[in-house]
Amino acid sequence: GNNGTDESSKGNKNYRIKAYADVSNGTITLKSGTFTYNGLTQTPAVASVKDSSGNVLTEGTDYVLILPASSVDAGTYTAEAVSASDKTNVIAETDYTIKAADLGSAAVSVNPSSDVYDGNEKKTSVTVSWTNGSGTKVTLSEDQDYTVYIPSLVEAGNYTLTLSGEGNFSGVAYGQFR
Repeated sequence: GNNGTDESSKGNKNYRIKAYADVSNGTITLKSGTFTYNGLTQTPAVASVKDSSGNVLTEGTDYVLILPASSVDAGTYTAEAVSASDKTNVIAETDYTIKAADLGSAAVSVNPSSDVYDGNEKKTSVTVSWTNGSGTKVTLSEDQDYTVYIPSLVEAGNYTLTLSGEGNFSGVAYGQFR
């Protein structure tokens, strides 16, 4: 393979052949390579794609952008620019990241949020709601989106329940029990 342009003659016709054999030197420049989890599919916009010789390529003519089938969850994903004429020929690739959302942006509801002291341990639970990227309020799942620490609720007083982000969420949120 040649990384430049070859010209050859067959009879009276000239053929121009572009080959992109050295995929490790091609580059994809993204307009943004970092997103924050929002519950929706997120894909990067490409600023430019260059071959290994530094030539700027045209989407659809020179390359096709291949993105993962799903890029919703927090994690690292790979975008590939492949030859428009030979989809198995990778010109360049780059990673983009979806970071975990801050659990602190979620609303924590403690139910019941208070009880009367009688010397017995009290039980309570939490419901955590969060607004996704389309503005829809969704209920988060314990052990998938967060873990919760509920202290022993025996003595009269104020208690703080601590929730720690899991999976697509990071950070902490708090609920109160009185």
